Amino acid sequence: PDGSDYSVTVGIDGPVSRIEVIHTSTSGTSGVHVSDVYFDNLATVSLEDFGPNGDDTINGGEGDDLIFGDGAGQQASVRESFNWEGASDSDIDNGFTQDTGNVTVTYDRIVDAGSHQSRLSSRDLNTNGIDSGGETVDSDSSLYSLNNGTNDKGAFSWDFSAPVSDVSFNINDVDHDAIVKITAFDANGQPIRVDLTGGSQITLKDTDSVAGNDTADSNGGSGASDAEAYTLNVSIAGPVSKIIVEHSQDGGSNTGINVTDMYFDAPRGVMLEGGDDVLTGGSGNDTIFGEGGNDSIDGGTGNDSLEGNAGDDTISGGTGNDTIYGDTNTDASAPVTGGTERESFEWDKAPDPHDSTSVDNNDNLAGGFVQNTGNVDVVFSVKDVTKTPETTFSTDQQKVHSITGDSDPVNANSSLASLADEDGERATYKLDFSKDVTNVSFRINDIDNASKVVIVAVGPDGSRTPIDVATGSGITAQDNDGVGGKETLISKGGDGPDTTPDYSTLVNIAGPVDYLEITHIKVQSLSPGNNAGINITDVYFDAPVDGGAMGAGAGNDLLMGDEGDDYINGGAGNDTLMGGADNDTLDGGTGRDSLDGGAGADSIMGGDDEDTIVGGTDGDYIDGGAGGFNVDDSLNTDDDTLDLTGVGNFRIIDKVVDGNGNGFNGTVVLYDTDGMTETGRFEFAEIEKILGTPAPGPVDGLDSGENMGPGYTDLQGDQIDGTDGINDTIFGNGGDDTIDSGLGDDTVYGGSGDDTFALTDKIDNDVIVGGETGETNGDSLDSSTINDDLTLNFTAPEKGTLSDGTNTTSFEEIEAARLGGGDDTVTGSEGGEKVSTGGGNDSVEANGGDDTIDGQGGDDAISGGSGDDDITGGDGSDLLNGGDGNDVINGNNPGSKGVPDADVPLINRPFDQDTDPNNDKDTIFGGAGNDT
Repeated sequence: PDGSDYSVTVGIDGPVSRIEVIHTSTSGTSGVHVSDVYFDNLATVSLEDFGPNGDDTINGGEGDDLIFGDGAGQQASVRESFNWEGASDSDIDNGFTQDTGNVTVTYDRIVDAGSHQSRLSSRDLNTNGIDSGGETVDSDSSLYSLNNGTNDKGAFSWDFSAPVSDVSFNINDVDHDAIVKITAFDANGQPIRVDLTGGSQITLKDTDSVAGNDTADSNGGSGASDAEAYTLNVSIAGPVSKIIVEHSQDGGSNTGINVTDMYFDAPRGVMLEGGDDVLTGGSGNDTIFGEGGNDSIDGGTGNDSLEGNAGDDTISGGTGNDTIYGDTNTDASAPVTGGTERESFEWDKAPDPHDSTSVDNNDNLAGGFVQNTGNVDVVFSVKDVTKTPETTFSTDQQKVHSITGDSDPVNANSSLASLADEDGERATYKLDFSKDVTNVSFRINDIDNASKVVIVAVGPDGSRTPIDVATGSGITAQDNDGVGGKETLISKGGDGPDTTPDYSTLVNIAGPVDYLEITHIKVQSLSPGNNAGINITDVYFDAPVDGGAMGAGAGNDLLMGDEGDDYINGGAGNDTLMGGADNDTLDGGTGRDSLDGGAGADSIMGGDDEDTIVGGTDGDYIDGGAGGFNVDDSLNTDDDTLDLTGVGNFRIIDKVVDGNGNGFNGTVVLYDTDGMTETGRFEFAEIEKILGTPAPGPVDGLDSGENMGPGYTDLQGDQIDGTDGINDTIFGNGGDDTIDSGLGDDTVYGGSGDDTFALTDKIDNDVIVGGETGETNGDSLDSSTINDDLTLNFTAPEKGTLSDGTNTTSFEEIEAARLGGGDDTVTGSEGGEKVSTGGGNDSVEANGGDDTIDGQGGDDAISGGSGDDDITGGDGSDLLNGGDGNDVINGNNPGSKGVPDADVPLINRPFDQDTDPNNDKDTIFGGAGNDT
């Protein structure tokens, strides 16, 4: 009667655009009734759309939507701790990472100045006031930091993989002259409130722009390591992503502090079970989370944020500048989405090394410090110190013209002053940025007298970043690292004030920059008798305003950026990432990924494990990712492949072994069909395999030091042609190389190390550049097998020509030369040359500088000129003239040593008479100075 026996219930998952119900009759009359139809109107779903567990289809339609394929995550927290138990003294010095359960904590010692020491300690601790959540606090395991004077300083950092809250720990034994400062930062790098409770012998101070005390200053006196009066309790409500503890002192009494285990509330995520969902954003700027299951996500038009989460997902960004995560957005390396702000690191904001006031003129800055510039923490430290250079704050007026500052004028009375008064005295000044910065701008002034400066900027991938300098007329700028720009600045001598343009250099670095190092060295020969001092102005840069986080989870995902400047992160699993059109950023994450940037200038990072990366043609940057390579294929965890089979003619330059020792970094240069005209280039890093055959190009040595002669073939198949007379370009790269370029007019770069350039058959029109890095004895030019009469002319220190009268080899950055058996002519520069003339009757005019000349065989005429020279005549009847200076002159006839000539009186003569006094009869002129 109710028709239930003849009723059908219809359910359609969809999505559905049209439904048809067709009624027919097989015999006689029949009738049906169609009820009301109920459905989810996807076209009007907006703001927050949640699909229940199971296989859902959700279409956001128009508007800016937030869509979860399954359940929105529910957050909880759990009490966890970072503890010192099990750490080693090496961990204390070098840093380590600890998994506390739901977060990982990365500890590091970021400042270690003067005679500061740190180690693991088992001293008794005061743990009163620590909120451990019921866990028993370890009372005899801590970080111990020891300072022995006002120039000593230690600083330590804790970075949390996800923000934590309610942090609690103690710092014990803040006695004598100890000063301890605690700074905490949120996920955007902004300082947040710290709450301190100190014992009766501790004064608390607020020294930053954030409410609450951040610094503990001991009132003096001493107590046991667990004394309540010298115990500091630290509480940070959070959320907090980074904590820095700085330990210094304002008096002469040694101070040692102990940092206890650290307790905090860590986030714990709970996600509902998922299904295989179809999620479409439609138009608008949508945010879509696939959650569990194997989801299909299409962002549609607009600038979308798409996360696949767990499962094997297929994600297409569609049109617009999309951000795509294959898995979960929890990795702290997210792209910066909030733009940048112009900020500055300012020397006049450094802390006073003696107390908690502002820094004063001539205060010592060698202890280092941490400065928050707004969105970035900058850690300043002094490293690689040789002898006793002075590092102080200066208020002397500086040249600040053309520095790209912010809305306020650049402070001309704020600089770091570095002074070296002994030859070889040096110090390296490091600025380490907590986030990568761009468009760095500053000046280095007063590079006069005996100063040499080397600037190194390192990007987020660990490779050097090009540096652009504009130097005054009194400075020589050189490119010795081959990165781009000129990073080495050398004074031409002379003196001038800090404000003169002649000895000033404007430095601009496009970046991105992870850290910056400026090394100052005194080179006595540049300006004998004078000190070497420089001034570094305040440093300006563009800082990222905020950043997201991305990347955990699993699944073998297909991620397509399509049009627009997309950011695509594969996360875990073996993913396929396709950037499509425009300038995309692809990060494979973990797993064996396939990455293709497509058109546009893309940045491609393979991440961990074995990836295949397809190179492009529009200035891509390619990084295969870090990881260990093992010869056993079954243990191979990171064997990345760069596929260049589709790019046409290419060559690989600047190829070096990466920092892990298992892959290569370098640059791919693209050429047109004739293989001669460059059409583009892109960089790569940490790549183990390269597919494709490069066009014939330069010969690249390894970094291990090699014998590179005719027939030598590099890893790209390029060969030193030698006997066919082809004009080669050869890069020795790292190590102590011996390079023989053979016949032809060749261009040879030695790179780092002590290299020897062998000219074995004859002189050609070669160009030889020795290189200035990684040297112990320096580079040498060896033509000892050529017996023609050669002319060696030093036109400047380490620079000149070697000619046989027909062909001429030019050289620079060469510290020594060795000639053959001809009658050679040598002319020195005003620098110190080191020359061995070989056999033959040679003529040497060394001129200025402290020269070392060895005449070897033949009747030589050698004049040392000015300077403290070391002259050896060798075999033969030589004419040796020391010239001015304190010279050492040796006629060198070892066979007749101590035997007097015949015309010497026989009175008290201890040796037999020389029967051939004209053999090896040298004539020596000492000249001015105290000669030997």
